[in-house]
Amino acid sequence: MFYEDENAFNKEYMDLLPEITEETRNMLVSFSHNDCQENNIMVKWDDNETCGNLRDIVLIDFENSKLNYRGIDLAGYIIESTIDY
Repeated sequence: MFYEDENAFNKEYMDLLPEITEETRNMLVSFSHNDCQENNIMVKWDDNETCGNLRDIVLIDFENSKLNYRGIDLAGYIIESTIDY
């Protein structure tokens, strides 16, 4: 869900994860997907253009989501991209 109101997002975030305190909010910890690999990323393109412009990127499959260090999803995606299945 996309929030244009940052305060509304922060309130819902804090309500969903009561273990986050004001102290942990300022640390390098954030809510993470923890399974950012190609099968969990959906990309929507504009059909009106010949080239196709990127419209949305949506992450799915949040069963492994929890608090983790910021950047862990990017690092996990880079590692997954280098594996030759």
